[in-house]
Amino acid sequence: MKRYGWLVGILVMGAFLRLLLLGHQSLWLDEAFSVIIARRDWGQIIVSTAQDTMPPLYYFVLRAFLALGDGEFVVRLPSALWGMVTIPLLYALGRRLFSEKVGLMSALLLAVNPFHIFYSQEARMYSQLGFCTLLSAFFFLRAWQEGKKRDWLSFALSTVAALYTQNMAVLSLMALGVFALLHWREAMRKWRTLAIVLGSVILLFLPWLVYLPEQMARVGTQFWAETPSVLELFTTLSLFLFGHALSPAMVIAALIVGLYGVFLALFLGWRALREEGANREPLSFVLCLFAVPMGSSFLISQLWPIFLARTFIVSAFALLVLLAWGLVRMPRLLAALLIVPGLALVSLSLYNFYANPAYAKPPMREAAGYLQTHFRAGDTVIHTSDSSYLTFVYYAPELDRHFLIGDPDYERETTRGRTGRIAGIRPESLDEIVSGKSRLWLVVTLDHNPDYQKELKRQFDRRYPLLDATDVGGIGILLYDLNRGQDGKERELWGKRGAMGLVGGRRPDLAVCHLLFGALHPPASGVHDPRL
Repeated sequence: MKRYGWLVGILVMGAFLRLLLLGHQSLWLDEAFSVIIARRDWGQIIVSTAQDTMPPLYYFVLRAFLALGDGEFVVRLPSALWGMVTIPLLYALGRRLFSEKVGLMSALLLAVNPFHIFYSQEARMYSQLGFCTLLSAFFFLRAWQEGKKRDWLSFALSTVAALYTQNMAVLSLMALGVFALLHWREAMRKWRTLAIVLGSVILLFLPWLVYLPEQMARVGTQFWAETPSVLELFTTLSLFLFGHALSPAMVIAALIVGLYGVFLALFLGWRALREEGANREPLSFVLCLFAVPMGSSFLISQLWPIFLARTFIVSAFALLVLLAWGLVRMPRLLAALLIVPGLALVSLSLYNFYANPAYAKPPMREAAGYLQTHFRAGDTVIHTSDSSYLTFVYYAPELDRHFLIGDPDYERETTRGRTGRIAGIRPESLDEIVSGKSRLWLVVTLDHNPDYQKELKRQFDRRYPLLDATDVGGIGILLYDLNRGQDGKERELWGKRGAMGLVGGRRPDLAVCHLLFGALHPPASGVHDPRL
């Protein structure tokens, strides 16, 4: 009974941290995209996601939850719930692999893990992906050990659910394949069952395989991810353990503590693999689940950059199990040297995530509220960034909003530009937007292509008299008088090609590109970066 008391306490703490201030921060670009797609009917969701880079299952789940409302709390609730049920699942995996103590320690580490809490509070598919891939691994292990048909069936269904959640779930399947190859004698005895199960997975995922090659081609040619360095492998370990909400100095400390913990766990694992036959299969399983998704993503990214920590979140879970196993086995002094600084870094990261504005998502709700209050008949709104455009669709759908021709991501049709068009962004010329209007609101969010956006703002300053300017947490809101705008050659610079011929992503002359004036500051350094 005592162990269940510990488990219940861990689950309560984990649920509390995932529900705490769940609707407090504004939605950001990707979350707004999630809501826009989920509001469409079932068939339109399939069409929209087929044109993008993700399968539709997460959006189906979110659409069902939208029946409860569409506030920030509700749209993030599915992710929070997936995050909560992942905790007892990791306990079950750690217990099956090693012991009751390892299971409880694994659950505790996950309950307070800033990386997982972050994605449990975001209206995206990564918390669901984490649960489905971990469930797939759990049922595979149980089926491998016990050979029950219901476990093989559960493995197949959970794997299909993971694949329909995010295409990169295949990395988890690769880890299980490597594990089977390492234990090839046992795999040969199970080859017929493995073939049937794998065939069933492919058959059930077959409807989406029609779209998969085109989606992967888009990622390969239009994605914004950069080729990762070896250093990024190490920083990813730190990210898995302590999240993104740390200052640069604390990131260095987190890297040192994280590498210390991983080194100790791997050293103990190496010794156990050499000396203890009983632990070889469990250790090889957790090591494959940890190293293969992350390592294969890294190797693939040397030619085809796709390295994003959130897409192989199952590696983070395996790392926590490995650390839990190491903490249970290592001497108390060594464990204390890991636990004390680790707990301090986790606490600081969680504090920054919940309470430090420098690490918050951009305050789009407040910016939209300001514009709603001051907007009047005859006004129009231009967004220099798709981030504010799509979030204003959510927060201020009644406003007359527009997006100018000329953004490099939309001219080159990058993944970002394509996603924006799928969500409903249609770039327009300035003349079309201002026709018949008396005032123009310009919303500036310097989250991408800042040179382009600054040049755009400079052009508005030259063309129209500025009536007012407000900064809302790094989001610039500027009001221009269209009735007294300049004519002549300045108008020709805009036309249908965007500002100063920026079509195609050509950079403006930075010598003439002034910074936004006093009241308008760039976003804080901790503003949410979608690459994290």
